Amino acid sequence: IGVACALLAAAIFALDVRLPLGVAGGVLYVAVVLICLWSPARRDTVVAAAACSLLALVSYHFAPPGGEAWQVLANRVLAVLVIWVTALLVLRRKQDLREHDRRLQEQKQVLVELTRSKALGQGDLVLALREITEAAARLLQIQRVGVWLYSDDGARLRCVEQYDRNHDRHTSGAELEATKYPSYFAALETERTVAAGDAARDPRTCEFKQSYLEPHGIASMLDAPIRLRGRTVGVVCHEHVGTPRPWTVEEQNFAGSVADFVDLALEASERKRAEDELRRHRDQLEELVEQRTRELKQVNEQLIDQIDQYKRAAKALEASEENYRIFIENLPVGVYRSTPGPAGRFLLANSAQVRMLGYDSVDAFLATSVAQHYANPQQRQAFSDKLLAEGRVVAEQIQLRRRDGTPVWAAVTAQVIRNDGGQVTHFDGIIEDITARKEVEEKLAQQARELARSNAELEQFAYAVSHDLQEPLRAVAGYCRLLQRRCQGTLDQEASELIQFAVDGATRMKALIDGLLAYSRVGIRDATIRPVDCKEVLDTVLANLRTAVEGAAATVRRAPMPTVMADQSQLIALFQNLIGNAIKYRAAQPPEIDIGAKRCHAEWVFSVRDNGIGVAPGQFERVFAIFQRLHTGDEYPGTGIGLAICKKIVAGLGGRIWVESEPGRGSTFLFSLPAKAPPRQPNTT
Repeated sequence: IGVACALLAAAIFALDVRLPLGVAGGVLYVAVVLICLWSPARRDTVVAAAACSLLALVSYHFAPPGGEAWQVLANRVLAVLVIWVTALLVLRRKQDLREHDRRLQEQKQVLVELTRSKALGQGDLVLALREITEAAARLLQIQRVGVWLYSDDGARLRCVEQYDRNHDRHTSGAELEATKYPSYFAALETERTVAAGDAARDPRTCEFKQSYLEPHGIASMLDAPIRLRGRTVGVVCHEHVGTPRPWTVEEQNFAGSVADFVDLALEASERKRAEDELRRHRDQLEELVEQRTRELKQVNEQLIDQIDQYKRAAKALEASEENYRIFIENLPVGVYRSTPGPAGRFLLANSAQVRMLGYDSVDAFLATSVAQHYANPQQRQAFSDKLLAEGRVVAEQIQLRRRDGTPVWAAVTAQVIRNDGGQVTHFDGIIEDITARKEVEEKLAQQARELARSNAELEQFAYAVSHDLQEPLRAVAGYCRLLQRRCQGTLDQEASELIQFAVDGATRMKALIDGLLAYSRVGIRDATIRPVDCKEVLDTVLANLRTAVEGAAATVRRAPMPTVMADQSQLIALFQNLIGNAIKYRAAQPPEIDIGAKRCHAEWVFSVRDNGIGVAPGQFERVFAIFQRLHTGDEYPGTGIGLAICKKIVAGLGGRIWVESEPGRGSTFLFSLPAKAPPRQPNTT
């Protein structure tokens, strides 16, 4: 560039010195200054202007005369002035170009940084839009940059990202209705950018004046539509606050590039969503394939296992059938299968069945009919009718006939077998030979009848004996007391003691006879079994024992009592004996008696617990035996019959009685009664 300037300046100088002074040849030096436009250095322009000015003045001395003096002077001054004005214009242009290059470089740097954005590459739309809006606001030196996207129906724009540079704040959520701003929405569809230097006056954006521009103080708008695959999906709004601002072409191009980056961000976000969805579907598919593989493997294993189980089951079935055949064959009772009807025949039979009816082989037995083995044909018909009516008969006692004609009693259990249509196909049954049992039952029945008669006679005898002994015993006791009163003071001490011994013996004998009579009368043959409220029973017993309770300063506690099926008088005697013993066999401290009852399965268990002298473990059974006493009459009076009567009452009611005790730590007498009424039993004592 320097060589070109020098050559051009020399050529113009050579031309200028040949032209008359009146000709403005110095103006030609402007071309040298203009060449400096292509020089990046400011100094080259200044040097060129100075050199050309010097040459213009030097040529004044060498140029041939011509023209007026003022004209020659004006031409030279004008030439120098034009040279320096041109130099200033060149310098200004260079500065503008340098500023333009700087801005382009900044835009390029920003675009390169956005290209390298991780958020953009990863499809993070929110973070990518924030980076884009912040970069655009910083480069264009504006206050607000927003990204607006169309709704699905295209009727409105919704702000998904709004950056306020003054407050360094990101917001979203505002909406613009398309029907309110038709010019603006139409411009977005047709123009690359909507550059409104004065947004309030621009016909494309003036619709926003009252609703949007004035509330936010926006003077200029530079909006670039966002087009995704040829369709406008939104807009990037660059908003300048303050005074109107013209937008350069470079700024408009940058706004378009920003919109392109938003387009890339949207595509990356959609691509990320698609990749995530694809990855999710792939993972689901892999999981499904893996699951199906596991299921198929499991089904295959199950199939193999089922095949093995089938094989084992088949072998087990064969073994079971063989075992069943052996089992049936070795049963001590007869097993048979027969056809129904009057002409019924045996289909199957085991060896016990064949032997029971006197045959030597199964084949010989199967050749016979069913009816010929019944001792009574009517009984056979009745049994068949009952079996068909009920479907099953259990232990039906039938008299059969052996091959040799001898009778045999059998207990037959049979069942009707029907096909799917409900028709009877055959009977399956079991026959047990009960001939010996029938004979035993007959003998037992005879013995029971004899025992009942013997018991009745024994009861009558015991009652008669005890009753007949009462009169002579009362006479002996009465004469002894009469003798004691008449001879009182006349006999010595030994004779008086002998008479007293006779009176005491007669008294004890009477008590024993009364106890024996009461014991013999205990039974349920004549008892009245009905629901009895044990609370009322205890009320009666405690009323009977009131004197004994108060005399011993006893404390009686009782739990809620149930209602049981029993004879009320027997329950009164039972509780009175047990509570009376608790008072009688007390220790030094006052008696404490607890009466309780609890349900245990099908029976009620009653308890009478005291704090008396207790019973040794070895004496638990003895205390319930008749006339058995653990203490002398001097220590504790009594006959030894009370607990025996209790045991007999409880046994007659279908229960049991026992004692739990330790010497010196009290006793607990317990007895159980069925929750339901006991069956009536003959007195076999």
